[in-house]
Amino acid sequence: FLSHLNRGMVAVLVLLVVVIVGYVSLRQVRESVQTMAEQTEQLKQITLQTTEQMEKLVANLDPVSVLPEFKESLDNMNTGVYELTTTLCGSPIFASNCPKPETPGPPSPAPVANSTGFEDAAPAPAPDMIDSSASG
Repeated sequence: FLSHLNRGMVAVLVLLVVVIVGYVSLRQVRESVQTMAEQTEQLKQITLQTTEQMEKLVANLDPVSVLPEFKESLDNMNTGVYELTTTLCGSPIFASNCPKPETPGPPSPAPVANSTGFEDAAPAPAPDMIDSSASG
């Protein structure tokens, strides 16, 4: 009878140890879950704040979204103006108003240095010797 009692006591002690270990483990899991819940709430708040800031940024950058279309429109206008100018300049009526391609002129004379090391100023044009009041 005593051996059965000892076995029963050992079984109860083993069960008690299992319950105590299980309780401590459950308590640690509960604390870990609670900490994780707090961190998740903080992460949620950070995410909401980031979302608000991103929405503001998108609203601020909204005008920039038209830039590609604006550039394309300007390119099209530039092409249209070039074609119009080319067409108009091809007409003898408007050809006199068109820019002429630059033609190379005669080479300019080399500047002459004076004793100061500076270039001499261009000579003044000769005065007009004809008196316009004398013709008559």
